[in-house]
Amino acid sequence: MSYPKPSEAPEEFFHYLKSLNVDIAVTAFVHNRNQPVPGPNGQFRHDAAQNWCEQMDLLVGKLGRVLAVNTDHQDVFGSLYELCMKTIAQSRLSWPIKWRQNRSDEADKKKMEEDRKRLDKLAIEEEVETIKAAEREIELKKQALCDAQKAAHVFVIDNDDEDDDVASVSTVGEQGVLKKMTKRQVEEEARKKMEQTVHATRCTTCTKSNELICTGPIGHACNVCWKVKKSCSNGSRHHTRIKEEPTSPAKLTAKCKAYSTSGANSIGKIEVFNEADIPQGSSKQQKTSAGATAPI
Repeated sequence: MSYPKPSEAPEEFFHYLKSLNVDIAVTAFVHNRNQPVPGPNGQFRHDAAQNWCEQMDLLVGKLGRVLAVNTDHQDVFGSLYELCMKTIAQSRLSWPIKWRQNRSDEADKKKMEEDRKRLDKLAIEEEVETIKAAEREIELKKQALCDAQKAAHVFVIDNDDEDDDVASVSTVGEQGVLKKMTKRQVEEEARKKMEQTVHATRCTTCTKSNELICTGPIGHACNVCWKVKKSCSNGSRHHTRIKEEPTSPAKLTAKCKAYSTSGANSIGKIEVFNEADIPQGSSKQQKTSAGATAPI
């Protein structure tokens, strides 16, 4: 099919486009003919040239879609598409080099700004993750402290007389019934009411027993050392007791060591009372007399 060429007979080509009833083609042709012209000094108005090129790019994109779906007049729309692309290229080449450089600088600046925003967003996300990790660590420490406080309720039953003695303190239980507590229990309740802390470094006892944390009242022995009645490197020393060297029936010695209350050094030996050394008499009075004169 013959049709007027847009570069040779633009008016006839314009009327021919109108007869095809394709508005985007007519709009693209009109916009192509209204390209900006340089001023008296041969310079373009930068803003006008930029707006025209941006609008022309949009129209060419739409015209390309029309060209892909309209198979009846592909030659007509194809010639219009080539004309618009050629006009855009010529217009941009005619822009001053300095203005093109400014356009390039603006694009680089815009890209740098986008990169900065992206990096700021990543930094904020990393900071949020760090805060969440710290919060999780705090929650774990709180849970560990709570578990340690609950574990303090279960303590080693001592055979010491002072632990078995009932203290002169009576408390009201959960059911409103008075209950008596041992001195050990009273001390334990007092420790619970003290301000608790988690020591930065585990003490020797906690390290040996593979405890995760070393916790206890501030200025006092940790809970683990208090339960086993040992001195704690993270708090005050537990009350000192006199130690006796354990003996077995198979290896019964005549003497046992006695230790001072300030250390582990022995201060002397105490003879053990042995019934075998008592002379056997015929009467109860002789046994009593012999026992009274036996060495101690």
